[in-house]
Amino acid sequence: GVTLPQLRRIFFLQGTLLSIFGGMVGLILGSVLVVMQQHYQLIMITETLAYPIEFHWENLALVWLTVIVLGMISSGIASSRVSEKMLD
Repeated sequence: GVTLPQLRRIFFLQGTLLSIFGGMVGLILGSVLVVMQQHYQLIMITETLAYPIEFHWENLALVWLTVIVLGMISSGIASSRVSEKMLD
């Protein structure tokens, strides 16, 4: 018993929320791995040279913004394709 605009809004909100929470989990896991590499040198290039890596808050913010924008765009495209056929 939902109207077409309500169904489109549901698709848009769920897609956006999935992108936001997925992005948060990915950024948290990625940040933890970066910090672990900096402190424990998990990945080595040679036996004595650890893979060099740096953590920058600007990169984290840029990735977060990109995830949100692209998630909203893709959710908007997906929700706009919902048609009357899906309500039958």
